Amino acid sequence: MFRVNRLCPATLVVAFVAPLAALTFGRASLAHAEPADIAFTWNVPDECPSRAHVLERVGEIAGGHMAEASHVEVDAKIVQTNAYAMTITIRRGGEVETRRATSASCAALGDAAAIIVALALDPSRGAGEPAAQTPPSSSSPLPPGGDLEHGAPVQAPAPSMFPASSATSQRPPPAPSTRPSPASPVKPFGLRAGAVFDVGTLPAPVFGVEARFMAVFGPVQLGLGGELFAPVRETYSAATGAGARFQLFDLGAFGCFAPTRGPWRVGACAGADATWMTLEGIGVRVPSSSTLSWPTVRAGALAEYTLTHQAFLFARADAVFALADRRAVLTTSTGDQTLHEVPVLALRLALGLRANIF
Repeated sequence: MFRVNRLCPATLVVAFVAPLAALTFGRASLAHAEPADIAFTWNVPDECPSRAHVLERVGEIAGGHMAEASHVEVDAKIVQTNAYAMTITIRRGGEVETRRATSASCAALGDAAAIIVALALDPSRGAGEPAAQTPPSSSSPLPPGGDLEHGAPVQAPAPSMFPASSATSQRPPPAPSTRPSPASPVKPFGLRAGAVFDVGTLPAPVFGVEARFMAVFGPVQLGLGGELFAPVRETYSAATGAGARFQLFDLGAFGCFAPTRGPWRVGACAGADATWMTLEGIGVRVPSSSTLSWPTVRAGALAEYTLTHQAFLFARADAVFALADRRAVLTTSTGDQTLHEVPVLALRLALGLRANIF
């Protein structure tokens, strides 16, 4: 049985770049070298480091080897679910090598990619060099930009087109970056709260609030909670002031499928609720109150925008369907008078915040 624990940043970096840290080579200066013969494809989300930035880091690390390198093709792709996942494939001559890693920080993956590409550009790394590798150590240098978290398996480097350099290399590691450490991994459970606006269920449009417990697993969101609306008063006799006070609340569950597109999540939702409407007579000879209840289902659209690593702004629009015929009736000496009939279809809009807290 395998168990994945959260490791300290240095140990996580060693797990991914230990074969690379031993290969890291210094340079006499940080002056830019002539462009290398490199075809570099960088397919990443908008918030990740740019292609130009990664190539600049490659130049800083590789130094003079940029001008000496043979033709290298690099295809790197980063996708985001709960964390960032990178796949980088390097082709040199007839050799092909693929590496994978995940991290909560896309910047950390960009720096790891720069190290891998810089190693591929060193023509002196050949089969004739010693294959011994420097043993992993908790003091191994971190790649600038933060730690890499243990996630997708990292392919073993041997046999590799980038064999390790001798452990006696005196070249210094690259200068550390000043970027802040990445945030902690996305927590799957949290709360969602916001304002909600209903048109159709009550005699007049009304505002309310919603609160829900959330569970998020990649593009899938599950929620459990309810909505409470402000009271609505309707007068049915101007002469006597007779009328009724209505209030609506519901409890239910829903699910959404909203894939990530850069900082956005956009998708569809569906759910089911138990709905209650309380009525209280006002201005009548014998005031009384009662409660109506019925089941409802809803279907709609969801859009979320990422504010921080754990906080999101959401907007939702739902069509709400009442599954039973419900009407409020006032009994008078002259007969029954219908005060309100719940329609089959109503519109509900919501705007608020979702926060992952545990």
